[in-house]
Amino acid sequence: AADAGLWLEIGPDAALTPLIGDIVPDVFAAATLRRDREESRSFVTALAEVFVRGASVDWSAQYAGSGARRVDLPTYPFQRHRHWIEPEATAAGAGSTGHPLLGTAVKLAGRDELLLTGRLSQRTHPWLADHAILGSVLVPGTTFVEAASYAAEHVGADGVAELTLSAPLVLPERGAIDLQVLVGAPDEDGRRPVTVYSRPDGDEERAWAVHADGLLAVELPAPDDAGMPLWPPTGGEDVDLTEFHDRLGDLGYRYGAAFLGVRRAWRGENAVFAEIVLPDEAGDGERFVLHPALLDAALRIVLIETKGRVLLPFAWSDVRTSARGISKLRVKITWIGDDTVSVVATDELGVPVATVGSLALRPLSPEALRQAGASTDELHVVSWLPLSVPDEVDDAPLFALMDVGKQPGPAVEVTGRVLRRLQEHLEDEEGRLVVMTRGSLSVSGEGVPALGASGVWGLVRSAQSENPGRFVLVDSDKDLPEGLLTRMVASGEPQLAVRAGEAFVPRLARLTRQEEGSSPVWGRGPVLITGGTGGLGAVLARHLVVEHGVRELVLLSRRGSEAPGARELESELTELGAAVSLVACDAADHAALRAVLAEHPVTAVVHTAGVLDDGVIGSLTGEQLERVLRPKADAAWNLHELTRDRELTAFVLYSSVAG
Repeated sequence: AADAGLWLEIGPDAALTPLIGDIVPDVFAAATLRRDREESRSFVTALAEVFVRGASVDWSAQYAGSGARRVDLPTYPFQRHRHWIEPEATAAGAGSTGHPLLGTAVKLAGRDELLLTGRLSQRTHPWLADHAILGSVLVPGTTFVEAASYAAEHVGADGVAELTLSAPLVLPERGAIDLQVLVGAPDEDGRRPVTVYSRPDGDEERAWAVHADGLLAVELPAPDDAGMPLWPPTGGEDVDLTEFHDRLGDLGYRYGAAFLGVRRAWRGENAVFAEIVLPDEAGDGERFVLHPALLDAALRIVLIETKGRVLLPFAWSDVRTSARGISKLRVKITWIGDDTVSVVATDELGVPVATVGSLALRPLSPEALRQAGASTDELHVVSWLPLSVPDEVDDAPLFALMDVGKQPGPAVEVTGRVLRRLQEHLEDEEGRLVVMTRGSLSVSGEGVPALGASGVWGLVRSAQSENPGRFVLVDSDKDLPEGLLTRMVASGEPQLAVRAGEAFVPRLARLTRQEEGSSPVWGRGPVLITGGTGGLGAVLARHLVVEHGVRELVLLSRRGSEAPGARELESELTELGAAVSLVACDAADHAALRAVLAEHPVTAVVHTAGVLDDGVIGSLTGEQLERVLRPKADAAWNLHELTRDRELTAFVLYSSVAG
């Protein structure tokens, strides 16, 4: 078996897969089932992983009876070429450093100061995208330590005497962050101030944010504990890394491959130990003083002893590095006070690599993370802007018209009627079909009188994405002037609205701070969550209890306490300090929901319940629409009607992006 190049674990969880790489080198292992993932997706993923590594997979057996069929691949090659010229340092006196984070160094004229600059993004540093906490891609604090350590090396200092991290840095999904490290002139003892700044790339009006500041020292004191015990340490207790990473996931950590470097860990008296290997996904570690992903993985093992708290590095003292390009570490982290540790790291041979005299940890503030990541330049809203429509067109476009506003009705009935018309048009007709609604959306904050037809917009938008150029959406507040519809269709816009005879089109606009909504008050009384025992509902329930102090929850689902995992969720939330009511009720049943709300005086409502029954427009059926709309739209309307007379602090609806 040791000669096998591929291992496939058949079982209820990945118990052996993480260990195989340590026992048998140069093999690939995959698990067919994982307890925290959906079974069919996990199984197919495992098959795909072994297939691309040369194993023979009978895909016809896998998809037998599912209706799946072979399709031709696109005729164009899957290639990507970047033609933009990468910017180079052009500032006077600037020199290239070769450092992955700080590529340029400038000695400031007339002052004994140094400025190091760089740029971070998920494109140029893809390994950073693997570091996610509470839903945000967070630049690890060890990155600032790396920046300060490199600055110390550049000016001939012994190391970082102190460094305090003042604000987290959230990496945007798109765009880049400009980074600056300023090293000041030395004082009489030779110590130099160092400060790390950032600013969104290209936003010269934005003030530079300070993320870390401290001092570089000419000579650091010798560490109190530079020794490392015999390896592996004796008398320690092995840490179950699978359970450990599951616990990190529960705390809101989502680490990708670049940060999964802990190979083995032990718990000793007042200390924890670990073997760390820098994954290939972390990129080239040779040019770093000490790769941030490697040091971050080492520090993460302190969470073994933090009793469910999210603690991040805050204040560093006496940081010394003595080697470069290290890819493997042995680490000892010792508790020297409340939420304070010291760190000793060596290479595989026990030669010292890095020491940290003391590191103070502090809880991560979700509010600080929200403020750091919620740069309103990254948030957008749909804004309806006026469209200049010509008075006449030379070539009037040919199109068919379906005026939904002429036949109003319930959402299921209206969308079902539109679906049939879309399918007829695709099967039997050429050209475009214009689907017109009357008052089914808001352009400038006005009311929506034809709410039942709003679902038509989500349906037709999906049809537009699948069949470009075949459908046009128009919403009007009244009958259109003669010829206006023809001129709007000739504009080529796929979605339009008409208000008082003027045409508008949707565009993305940046959200201003004045437009940001205020946060609701959650903790005043019971909060109702529909679909509360499902995946999304359970995540939200934990979030409301832990982050917003909610102490009463009414978790509504069709099976109530009999739903899979419901009792375990109830026990978990109870341990967190919440009183939980598991209620079996179909929220789309008006009478049943009324009875539940009469028994539970809820002060906030969150509607997450829903059913997934996807299909492309050509194969979608009215029955599928009804299955989806009933628990989502009908239940939402029932919640609205039955709570409209209550003073709710929040009424939140989760829906599909297609809407």
